[in-house]
Amino acid sequence: MRRRTTFPLVLLGATALWSVFATLAGSPEKSYYYLNDLVVEDNYAVGIFWHDKDIPHAEKLSEADKTLFMRMIADFDDPGTSRFERQIFLGQAADKAAQETCPPSAKSCSYTAYFNQTISPTLIHGDLRLISLEARTLRQDVTLYPADNRVEYGPRYTEYRKMRFMLTERGWVLKTVETTEIRLIEQQPALPLQTPKMSGLNYYPASASWDDFWDVFPQKHIAEDLDIIQDLGANAIRIFVQHDYFANPETQADGLSKLNTLLEICDERDIKVIVTLFDLRADYRFQNWGRDSVHLMTVLKAIRGHPALLAVDLKNQADLDFDSAGKANVLAWADAMITSARYTYPDIPLTIGWSDARQAGLLSEQLNLISFHDYHDPQGLAERLKQVHHIAGDKPVFVTEIGHSRWALIRDKSKRQANRLEAQLTQLGSADGVFVWTLHDFDEIGSNIVGHRPWRKSQQKAYGIVTQDGERRPAAEKFKKFNSEFISIQTGD
Repeated sequence: MRRRTTFPLVLLGATALWSVFATLAGSPEKSYYYLNDLVVEDNYAVGIFWHDKDIPHAEKLSEADKTLFMRMIADFDDPGTSRFERQIFLGQAADKAAQETCPPSAKSCSYTAYFNQTISPTLIHGDLRLISLEARTLRQDVTLYPADNRVEYGPRYTEYRKMRFMLTERGWVLKTVETTEIRLIEQQPALPLQTPKMSGLNYYPASASWDDFWDVFPQKHIAEDLDIIQDLGANAIRIFVQHDYFANPETQADGLSKLNTLLEICDERDIKVIVTLFDLRADYRFQNWGRDSVHLMTVLKAIRGHPALLAVDLKNQADLDFDSAGKANVLAWADAMITSARYTYPDIPLTIGWSDARQAGLLSEQLNLISFHDYHDPQGLAERLKQVHHIAGDKPVFVTEIGHSRWALIRDKSKRQANRLEAQLTQLGSADGVFVWTLHDFDEIGSNIVGHRPWRKSQQKAYGIVTQDGERRPAAEKFKKFNSEFISIQTGD
């Protein structure tokens, strides 16, 4: 039996050795036989964006052609095939690749991350046999320390590369890649957001909270709720973009369309919106930075310049993930997302909604407004706000979550809710923005939101200041009275 298997094993081993030799000695060129051997993915998947230029023969390039070139560039930058000394991650870098290239036993590993890569054609031959492209990329050098579960990031650069493609009998071939320029990006402090006093509510419809909101999207109820919010004297809402719905290619377009519809409904009522991203996502690993940057760019592109947009909250209560994900990793991720957003859309105001005033100084120089939440004893709120103002300097300070649940084992505590909210609001006169949690009670809350404990779910369901029938609870009247005085401070009404 062993003699019968010897020759096939020898042949298999020789074949493997020849394959390795051919790989090492062969041409570094990559070829694609047109689109036949390529699984076409859209630009959101590979993390590259195409920018057309007015050059001869540009109209001859189809969308399939553009997708092909972006896919080829993404493959060239893939960590499994790159010939660079440093591994290069772009788009959807796999966890497996990072584990193979930076094992737990390693002291440290260095990488280069590419974000916000834009491709523009510079030369298109008349018969489409020669294509030259220029890539403009945000480059981030990163060092991982596996033993400490820690990320360090170095300087950032704008890197320019020229890429030349030729159409041969084997199909398209990437012939050359040349780095033409690397510019250091000097981080500048973010300018303060110029805004009047804003007062509003954190908002979900009663029938579609958290991960149900964008799937169900009860537009009629949303419009009715915004009428109630307007009647309460508020001029803003804070909403949450559920990550999985907006990052999923099958639901992404639907989510972006609904988000713009919501902004339109708000604009009709002169209500401004804080859009909070990465909701229900707490994975800050370096391997996800590329895809998270793509998700961020996709949403920002869809809402940039909308008159109802007040600011973008990059992450809700990121500091609550310090223990589970590591503080350094969370802050490194947040820093990368801030840089990615500002690199392409510098006109969009940014904030991060920290869960506690003690964290309000984190990354404050890079944010346009400082925001925190406060569910502590109301008696110390004015002092906490004063300390955050000191940290913020000339930047506005928003308290984007306050409120109190009515739930109790024995009876509804609406009066206690109103008194607690009044105690909070009376200490927030010097704030630039105040947002109450929340308009309605919720029918259902998933265990992925507050855990499995039934009393936690019951408590979270009962923060609403208005009943589902539109009847105002005592807390709503306290809120309306506050708005009549707070907003008039700025407007002079």
